[in-house]
Amino acid sequence: MSLSGRNSTEPELLSLFSSLYSVFDIISKIHEGAKKDQEKQRIIEELKVPLEEAEEALASLVVNLYTVSGAYFIGYVIEPPHPERVASNLSKDLAESYTNFNQKMKGLSVAFSEHKDELKEILGEDRVLVERFISAFDRDTPDMSRLMADKRLSSKITQTGADRAFIRELGKGLNQYQDVIDVEIFSSIECTGKAIFIDYFDDVIGLIMKVQANCTSKKKKKNIFKLV
Repeated sequence: MSLSGRNSTEPELLSLFSSLYSVFDIISKIHEGAKKDQEKQRIIEELKVPLEEAEEALASLVVNLYTVSGAYFIGYVIEPPHPERVASNLSKDLAESYTNFNQKMKGLSVAFSEHKDELKEILGEDRVLVERFISAFDRDTPDMSRLMADKRLSSKITQTGADRAFIRELGKGLNQYQDVIDVEIFSSIECTGKAIFIDYFDDVIGLIMKVQANCTSKKKKKNIFKLV
């Protein structure tokens, strides 16, 4: 997945999440636009299968990105049982979800091409996003820069203040299973997250940027991960 064209000062991890949010934003705009007209809703019904498959693939990839990102943070401190098996499963799940994401988005771009005029009508002033989406995924390797550079799409992926919807919903979800799991264990994770990413957010971003600069200098190597 090409991330070329992004601001060189933005860490690539954030660029990746931003690019996925751009895909989500286009799909959301199409759903919202179709709700305004019953005739336009017919197009959504015709695109139902590729849209649902693309949204499911996107959600799966995001989950695996969160999982692997979290595993790197915790894995440098705590070693899991059967590390080879856990690492193999995490790597396999991420690779498979990435491959599936590419395939489903390419399939959706084909479907968009077949309904290009109707989709442009649905999006109105944002009609150019249809062409951008198609051009981003009508290739073997997606070029996400064709989406991310467009200011019509949401680029604000980091959160400030008290409105952290994901953390709130995750807490609600865990509370639902407190008869099955020890919620107190997960509350300690929440406290750690608050301490790191709220009190020291700027420091963490600065560290990510330093790490990214170091990784960029190693990109020509086949194996970019350090085998400690």
